[in-house]
Amino acid sequence: IIFGYENIFLTGVDFYDKSKNYYAFNSKKNNLIKLNPSFSLNHNRGDFHSKDVDLKALDFLMKNYSINIYSVSPNSILSRYIKLPDCVNKNRFKIIKKHDYINDICIPADSAVYDYYKKVFSKSDKILYDTNNNKLHNIEQKIN
Repeated sequence: IIFGYENIFLTGVDFYDKSKNYYAFNSKKNNLIKLNPSFSLNHNRGDFHSKDVDLKALDFLMKNYSINIYSVSPNSILSRYIKLPDCVNKNRFKIIKKHDYINDICIPADSAVYDYYKKVFSKSDKILYDTNNNKLHNIEQKIN
């Protein structure tokens, strides 16, 4: 949406349905577990939000940004709520994964994160806060 796309195609959204015995990806990857340790549990499902929250978010995006969101998986749970584009019914495609494809979340080196914040924050933006308005870091101390 930020880049101006008007048609967004989704796949792999199962809304954490417990009747499915799979996950969209191998959730036991080291970097993913570093970011969210709950993925190390056997249930392979996050508990971050619900299907209702996801559907409300998608509805909000469609209504407020005048975009179209489609499901490209005809047999998925998502397709019960999000329409299929015409092209999905006509064409099928299979993605062939290359042998050495990246199959874990890429985490940048600390130096890359440091360099990013150094460029982004001006002298007036010295303190970084989390979503609960708790102070995380004094950027000026880290940069200077």
